[in-house]
Amino acid sequence: MGSKSSIPGKTDNFRVYVGGTDYVGTAEVTLPDIERLTDTIKGAGILGELDMPSNQFKAMSLKLSFNSTNALTAQLMKPGKQEIELRSVVTEFDNSEGDYAQTGRKYTIYGSNKKATGGKIAVGEKMGNEFEFSVFYYKEEIDGEESVEIDVVNYKYIVDGVDYLEEQRSLLGMN
Repeated sequence: MGSKSSIPGKTDNFRVYVGGTDYVGTAEVTLPDIERLTDTIKGAGILGELDMPSNQFKAMSLKLSFNSTNALTAQLMKPGKQEIELRSVVTEFDNSEGDYAQTGRKYTIYGSNKKATGGKIAVGEKMGNEFEFSVFYYKEEIDGEESVEIDVVNYKYIVDGVDYLEEQRSLLGMN
């Protein structure tokens, strides 16, 4: 399951939790774009321009679109830190076994509510409530193994167990 010879397939299902334990409801999720800040370098010694990425990130957002509201979705409007956890099951084709396998994905996101859309009220239709969060912590786990962790406030950028900002934190006296 989840081997390097697997072909990722589709998300079979997922659930949205608040505070790590409270199941919120049926939703569609748009995960944050992870985009590094860049600056264009140009001048003597290079042939043209070089768009150089830094280890700083543009602001990240998470969008949750619910079919309808309930007591827990109303809690998403509270100011301050919100802990949102997404747990999903993905079916993959495992080339080594020649069969399908299921893998778990878990996304842990800390953010602050920056927008809430009330949706619409129409007979026989979903309301379509949306919440958007400013994200300051993002972690992705695949089958229990951490694959990506970005902690904007604590200056951490970890991919497949490699902490790319450890040396910078040390040089800045942050460790």
